Amino acid sequence: MASTKNWTLGGILSQGSNFHAVHRVSILSDALSETILEYDAQGVPLVIEDFHKHPEWPQYLFTLDKFIDGTSPNIHVRNVHDCTDSTLPLKDFISKCRLSNVHRTCDEKERFYGKDAECPKDWELWLQNGGVMPEMLLGKGSQDLFRCRPKSPEAVVDTLMCYLGIGDTFTPCHKDLCASSGQNLMCYTERNGSSFWFMTESSSATAVSEYFRDKLGREVDNENYIATIEDLTNAPFNVYILQQDLGDMVLVPPRSCHQVMNSGGITVKTSWSRMTLEGLVIAYHYELSIYRRVGRPETYRIKSTIHHALVWMTNKLQQLLNKPMAPKKSDNFNHCFLIKDLKVLLSLYDRILAEEYDAEYSVRKEVVYESNTFNDDVRLVCDFCSADIFQSFFECRHCCDSDDDPCQLCPGCYVEGRNCRCSGMEPMQYQKFQHLIDTRRNCVDAIHAYASKFKRSFEEPFVLGELRADFAALFQAACTLYRNRRDPKRVSRMCKLKEQTHEAKPQWTLNCKKCHKGKCFPHLLANCSMHSAEALLYCSLDASHDEYHRRHLGASLRFDKEIGALKDSRSQGIPPQGSAYHLLAENSMQYMLSRPRNAKYMMSGWYDTPLYAIMPETTQLITPFSPSTYNGWSSCEETTDEPIISEVVPMEVHNTQRIPSMKRRKQVLFVDVPKAPYNITRTPRLTQKSKKAALLIKSIPSSIAQYRSASSSRKRSVSHTKLTITFPGSFSGTDSDQSRPNIKFGPPIGVARASKSRQQGSHLDITHSPAPQSPSPFVTLPDGETPYAIWRERMMSPSFLFEGEIISFDNTMVP
Repeated sequence: MASTKNWTLGGILSQGSNFHAVHRVSILSDALSETILEYDAQGVPLVIEDFHKHPEWPQYLFTLDKFIDGTSPNIHVRNVHDCTDSTLPLKDFISKCRLSNVHRTCDEKERFYGKDAECPKDWELWLQNGGVMPEMLLGKGSQDLFRCRPKSPEAVVDTLMCYLGIGDTFTPCHKDLCASSGQNLMCYTERNGSSFWFMTESSSATAVSEYFRDKLGREVDNENYIATIEDLTNAPFNVYILQQDLGDMVLVPPRSCHQVMNSGGITVKTSWSRMTLEGLVIAYHYELSIYRRVGRPETYRIKSTIHHALVWMTNKLQQLLNKPMAPKKSDNFNHCFLIKDLKVLLSLYDRILAEEYDAEYSVRKEVVYESNTFNDDVRLVCDFCSADIFQSFFECRHCCDSDDDPCQLCPGCYVEGRNCRCSGMEPMQYQKFQHLIDTRRNCVDAIHAYASKFKRSFEEPFVLGELRADFAALFQAACTLYRNRRDPKRVSRMCKLKEQTHEAKPQWTLNCKKCHKGKCFPHLLANCSMHSAEALLYCSLDASHDEYHRRHLGASLRFDKEIGALKDSRSQGIPPQGSAYHLLAENSMQYMLSRPRNAKYMMSGWYDTPLYAIMPETTQLITPFSPSTYNGWSSCEETTDEPIISEVVPMEVHNTQRIPSMKRRKQVLFVDVPKAPYNITRTPRLTQKSKKAALLIKSIPSSIAQYRSASSSRKRSVSHTKLTITFPGSFSGTDSDQSRPNIKFGPPIGVARASKSRQQGSHLDITHSPAPQSPSPFVTLPDGETPYAIWRERMMSPSFLFEGEIISFDNTMVP
């Protein structure tokens, strides 16, 4: 962990050519509003300083004593040394901070940072009504669409929080939730307390994510890594740096990646977020799909907020149109802005309806919440990705701890293969879908009334249920998958590729009648850049599969053609140009690490399991994995029941085109399968000339499993058994009958080492062991053969083929 000892703003800025000081403007400046609007439009950070010099600054109010009197007696804290969270009495926490050294020491094991503390009511009242804060920056103000939400406690989105820390405590690099705009005011300091901020502009969000993933082996949206000065110096984007002192308010643009290092004594910061219309557009199109892949909680209820904003603005427009007096120029001016915003919201709402609709299941009578009007006071959350469930979802009442807490999945997770343990989920609706249709109709009628009154034109191209490339019909695709899973005629299929073939479960594959062969969803994505939602929809479009055949053959070309425009749209924060399914495909390729919210009852999908490939590499064998010594993994990461997959840089894959053959021999196979969180099936014969037994392991458990192969009593002796591990390429090690070759797996991926001794025979051990300076682990072959690297490619489970005399299988847990 870095220390801020001897840090100065000038010294840091001088270390990188891409480092820039954040612009400052005084709260007392006459050009304040213009400056705020200018930097907001550019998506660049800004500091408003001198709040503590304002005549209305309440110095008596912003003290620790007032904070203690006005907030909860306990506070959530994080120990920055081991990233563990706990709760402490607030007074004890403040005492610890005051007694601690302002810089970390070598032998200390505790240094606490107070986060997400409740803001005192007196502080909130001053911020809202003190007359000092610019109105456009107020929470629930004119530039915050959270003001459109209902006032009930269940529906309110509360973003106002306080953060307390001392020197060398920090907030890891992250983006504020759902492309919201952040405000952070330093209210109180002790012992020269301050905070160093490292920020990026909005348009750099994609570049930051790629740099963290490809070069640092991290994921920004996991919020578990504090970048070093050296990391940021080498970054291919601009970094804006500031030192926040008393009275400084930092304006954080939407999608700005930023991290904060506290320095000196205690600092108390008050923070809140605003949701602008531009933020809603970015959040819906780009952020939510990333959150679904990595499992980041949504919190701000984006779809619900779009709905309430649409209703609020529709009512506002109707009120303006119903005024009895003749329209004034000012009214016409208000109409223009309102209509413009309403059309943007309507475009978002149309996409939500398309995403949540299925012709069969959206008209079901069974709903969770029965009401004559739309009501979302009862909040449902996806048990895998933590997304806010707006209307459609899948539910299982078997995989749960109680009947009152069933297991629920959003359509986006279900269509990507995620499921409950018993795979018995049923499609459900939150409430009557007609409520949503009525909401849209009211909005369209109001816009038509405006167009008729002011002689303007308005087109309504949206048709519910129409299959369009720019609308992702996730629930419709998920219901198609649901029907496929319950089709008794569907049996195991072969995924047929040019160079290899493997067996797959029926729910993992789609068959094309024109090609006379099927492909599994992982290979549709890896080879065709085709997301499962798109494949399911077009495969079910017609019985002849004409359209599906055409689309999957040309999917890669379309993806490559449109991906550039998609990245440009994402950088600019505008709706994606081209197919919405290409965005889903790209995110599924890029974001493979995920944490189920309810790991006890959830199973990962087909895009959550990586594909391993064997490629030439020259390096030394590395030491076993140790979280305390390996700097490529953060101790902040939470453990789950699912395997955690290492992030690596994709490289060209060199595959062998066939599995090595062996001499014909008598074969005996016995498999004793213990209870384990993975599936084991026997594959058909691989060739006619050699009888081979195979164990296909669909997923690797996070705990280490040991596999043993030994000889059996038989009439004809066999000199040796041969063990082949096939990724799609192959790695072979031979062993004598007397030895027991074994394979050990530990999360997230393994390092294979084969050693040979004439007395003991050969053995093959695979254990987790990431390289300290590289995101890839390595394989070394016996007798000095060429080393290989096991490298993550795209999505497919590895196959482990045991050839020869395999008589037993046991699952021995290794500590």
